[in-house]
Amino acid sequence: MEHIDSAISDALYYQRSGSLSVPLPLGGGDIMFNNVRSGGVLRVREEPMMNMTFINSSSSSTFPLTISSITYTPVSNFWVPQGYSWQFGSLNVTKGDLTTPLRLSTGDETEIDQFSEALFTLSGNNGDLEITCAGIRPGMRNTTSGNGIASLNLNADKSTFPTISGVSRITINITSELPATFGDHLRNYVNDSIKDPPTNEWENDPSGNITYTYPLNQPNLTITKLNLILSVE
Repeated sequence: MEHIDSAISDALYYQRSGSLSVPLPLGGGDIMFNNVRSGGVLRVREEPMMNMTFINSSSSSTFPLTISSITYTPVSNFWVPQGYSWQFGSLNVTKGDLTTPLRLSTGDETEIDQFSEALFTLSGNNGDLEITCAGIRPGMRNTTSGNGIASLNLNADKSTFPTISGVSRITINITSELPATFGDHLRNYVNDSIKDPPTNEWENDPSGNITYTYPLNQPNLTITKLNLILSVE
């Protein structure tokens, strides 16, 4: 699973297109009292993350961003029923309903901020703005099981959308379904990334919307998105 964590991190941080396949053993050997081999289930699950809405004088455009989790769950394990998960940039060890970080550094504020920055970054000024963002979603096949060698396939595709001219409002809605340790950091990072007083006006509301209004010097906006697709075989 550490190879999976490294592959996803590299794709996000370097914003590169490409593909990679990571082998993952699903099971182990049998024991002298039972010839049934242990196995496991590898699953990729999509979860909502945020919606970005951009408004100008002629149109409104919404771009959803999702994130995915990866879980390995052991089946018929005769030793320790230990599983693994990758969620919100954190690699964890699982046992039943218990989850703990695999590394001591996992989950600290610096690491969460770095992961948030890899998912959303705004640069530029009020004349021209650029949002660089990333979404992670499952491929056509998102579950496999057995006791052989599975593969987690990672495909990254980077694309730039047509420029949106004269943006008068940007609204970012970060879903409340995210765990607080990640959701709060992501919300604060997005908020600080976009806010640029006194040339625009901003507000937070309890529903999770972060809204920025540009009454003057309405900027042109370019969006570059990295689509990260995770599938299993």
